[in-house]
Amino acid sequence: MTESVPFIGADKTWAELGYQGEGTVVAVIDTGLYTNHEAFEIQPTSPRISKDDITNVLNTVDLSAKAYGQLAVKDVFISNKIPFVFDYADKDSNVSGGGDHGTHVAGTVAASGSVTPNEEGIKGVAPEAQLIILKVFSDIDTGASTTDILAAI
Repeated sequence: MTESVPFIGADKTWAELGYQGEGTVVAVIDTGLYTNHEAFEIQPTSPRISKDDITNVLNTVDLSAKAYGQLAVKDVFISNKIPFVFDYADKDSNVSGGGDHGTHVAGTVAASGSVTPNEEGIKGVAPEAQLIILKVFSDIDTGASTTDILAAI
């Protein structure tokens, strides 16, 4: 991260425009996310999607994830940083496991630093952004199926 952020000029955007991804939501379709990772503990100051929004969507929209069973907001809403998760490969809301790649990608996008005083921690390109985590790699099988990828999209 120490090289990625300046390489693409994100640090200049932060400094010159004061923009760090506020109001942005990024979907990561990958191996999942370690949702308790410290890089995602700091919550966005201006989240675009709230827990109420997720509740409303679950109650009114025909999501492909609903085909695998009843979804409750307590299962898919992790925090304001991570307002929606679903594991399309294993047909559940547990997006942990399955490898570190998804956590790495999510960190590159939106790691929000450290909650430990006097430690900067890892910051992604848009540390104020929210993350939608759509896991398409199974904990058991190898690879991701086209069906799971299309369902996630």
